[in-house]
Amino acid sequence: MKFRNMATLALCGVLSLAASPVLAAKERPVRLTMTTQYMDRHPIVQKVFKPWIEEVKKRTGGRVLITLYNPNTLCPEGEILDAVLKGQVDIGQHFCARNPGRMPLNTVIGKIPMTVSSCQAGALGYWNLWHDSPELQAEYKGLHVLGLHTTAACQVHTKNKPVATLDDLASLRLLGASKDTMVIINALGLNGIMQPMTDMYLAMSRNMGDAAMVPVGTLRSYKINESTKHTLLFHGIMGSCWFAMNEAKWNSLPPDVQQVLTETTGEAISMALGRALDDGEKEDRVLLEKEGHTFSDLAPDERMRWRERIQPALKASWLEEIEKSGLADPDALYAKATEAMERAETALTGKQGG
Repeated sequence: MKFRNMATLALCGVLSLAASPVLAAKERPVRLTMTTQYMDRHPIVQKVFKPWIEEVKKRTGGRVLITLYNPNTLCPEGEILDAVLKGQVDIGQHFCARNPGRMPLNTVIGKIPMTVSSCQAGALGYWNLWHDSPELQAEYKGLHVLGLHTTAACQVHTKNKPVATLDDLASLRLLGASKDTMVIINALGLNGIMQPMTDMYLAMSRNMGDAAMVPVGTLRSYKINESTKHTLLFHGIMGSCWFAMNEAKWNSLPPDVQQVLTETTGEAISMALGRALDDGEKEDRVLLEKEGHTFSDLAPDERMRWRERIQPALKASWLEEIEKSGLADPDALYAKATEAMERAETALTGKQGG
């Protein structure tokens, strides 16, 4: 009997030792890496990503630990998409147009001008469109989408005097930093000069430009505000942005962890991302106004004049870009995207058109 008890105890001990690595593995936290296009001081990082990381940690009882890295640390900033797809980074965020030709259908959001008046409305419109469009979802193959949002809209900033109409801008040299911005400038019949945003301050200080078409939030970041003193708000284009996890990594997570991530992302985090950009722009505007910077809105009749010129040009540019995509009815997708953005604007403001 004594021998049998000892044998039983020995067997229990062996089983315990055999099981201990499994138990330890279960208790070991899931560690995820994350990087985005934004530095850690950016409003999106401070108001959305960092609180979200803490919320995930709290809801999982510390089982999921996400470490956020600044751009150009885990991988070059321009390679975030590939790094996430390859599993080198678990979670990423970036601007769709940063990788030309990779997500051409999703860039339709940036080809619908003067439709929404806030990044929050842009995020809602983009999320709803993507959620209801298999062709857009297909471009995110290899990723599990956590959220979608837009960039801030481009506005017109002038050096010497405020402007209100196209006639006021006719004699000015207008700097633009992207292909789409140049499409807008050309469609309006203005004098455009392509200039990287990082070089605009120097160009304007050397009198190589009289105005710039960039988002309000970039003025202080790139010191453009030291040359420009007046802003005309026309709510031009907004680029599309993604926030996603490597799909294989997502599939490897326990169901309860997936549930927590699902509950804390989607439409809610998309809207939060847009709201953070809007709040950041409001804060920048307050600081600029204290420095004597003026802001004015495009009048309704002038707005219609601008949109009638810009919208067909941007649509034509997008149709050319997606020509090789094989999409059966691009006009239908463009109309659907326009409707999604208009519905989002109406839902948030009660008005139609940005």
